Amino acid sequence: LAALKEKYGKDKEKFAREQMEMFRKHNDNAFGGCLPIFLQLPIFMGLYSSLNHAVDLRLAKFLWIDNLAAPDALFSFGLNVPFLGTNFNLLPIITVSLFVLQQKMFMPPPANEEQALQQKMMNFMMIFMGVMFYKVPAGLCVYFIASSLWGIAEKKLLPKAQPATTNVSTGPDESGPGKKNKRNPRPDDTPDNAGSGGFLDRLLKAAEKETAARKSGDKRR
Repeated sequence: LAALKEKYGKDKEKFAREQMEMFRKHNDNAFGGCLPIFLQLPIFMGLYSSLNHAVDLRLAKFLWIDNLAAPDALFSFGLNVPFLGTNFNLLPIITVSLFVLQQKMFMPPPANEEQALQQKMMNFMMIFMGVMFYKVPAGLCVYFIASSLWGIAEKKLLPKAQPATTNVSTGPDESGPGKKNKRNPRPDDTPDNAGSGGFLDRLLKAAEKETAARKSGDKRR
């Protein structure tokens, strides 16, 4: 992609045509990295359906919420507002705001066109979730809020992984009491294990792994 952009950077139409030809030649898909995100949508739909039919959550109260199986309804407008209905729901706004915050915290700046495209897809998903979450049961929002807060807390509170260091030894006498031996890094010191993050972080990591796997497959060809 970088070579094509350098060659056809000024001719956007030809660049797009050559890009599609490259994807077709290598049996690649620009949206393949977003596949793990869409694969998790059935999980969301399953939670949504179970909360709608959960007898235990009906009329269960939490904070200002009178029914966890229904939208939280912080206050009533007194009239029917298009799309919003008659009540203002606060929890969906908090949920999507935490998703956006997690995206800014966990997603690194794009290094190429494919990563930039994935970030644009994630921004689209944020808008889609904002619309879809507004009328979901309050219990579902509470679940995602708790998951997001847990991921943010892990990111902030857990110690960051230190860079790997090697112990260079020139002889047996350098390990005496006056020398400090740097320990070898343990497997759990790697950045991937520094904190699992929340729901959105897991989606981002799955997309990155999918992209890396497809790139390694192209190199083997």
